[in-house]
Amino acid sequence: MKTYTVLFAEDVPHYGTVEIEAKDDNAALEVAKAYEFSDLALDAEWENSGCRRIVHIEDHDGNFLHEDIPLDNLFVRYGGEKERVLCDAAPQLLKALEMCEQAIIEATDIMHYEDGLPVTALEGYEIECAYGVLNGVLAGVRQALTAAGRPTMTGTDDSAQEPRSAPLRGGDHT
Repeated sequence: MKTYTVLFAEDVPHYGTVEIEAKDDNAALEVAKAYEFSDLALDAEWENSGCRRIVHIEDHDGNFLHEDIPLDNLFVRYGGEKERVLCDAAPQLLKALEMCEQAIIEATDIMHYEDGLPVTALEGYEIECAYGVLNGVLAGVRQALTAAGRPTMTGTDDSAQEPRSAPLRGGDHT
C-alpha cells in the first residue's frame, strides 16, 4: 500500500462588527467600503464553509498527482459588477445561442438540397456567400453551446419558424 499526502481546503466566512461615522447614508457606504478590517477580531462561521476542495495529492517523491479537485458545488468568481451581470445573464445567453443555432440550421437547410449541394438558381453568388457565413457562424455557436455544457442539435425542425416569403425547398427556386 502506498502513502500519499492530501492537502484539503475550504473557505470559511468570518464576520465582525465595527462602528463608523459618516455625514449621510451614501457616505456611510463609501466609508464602509474603504474600511480596513483585517485587524478586526472576526468570528468564524465554521458551519457555513464552502468551496471545499482537494488542493493537491502528493506522492512520497513529492510529485503532485491531482490538483484543484472540487468537493462541493460552490466556486469563487473573480471580477466586478460587469462580470457578475454576465454570470447572471448566462441562462439567457445560452437560450439566445440555442435560437441562433436553430436559425442557422434552418437557413443552411433552405440554401441546400440533395447531397448538400447549394441552391444556385436563386442568385447563386449571394446564396453561396450567405451559406458560407451562416455555416461559419454555426460552428462557433456550437462550440459556445458545448462549452456551456449543452449538446448541439443535429437535426432541424422546419415548423419552428417560417421564412418571410414562401419556403424555398426542393425544386421550388422562385
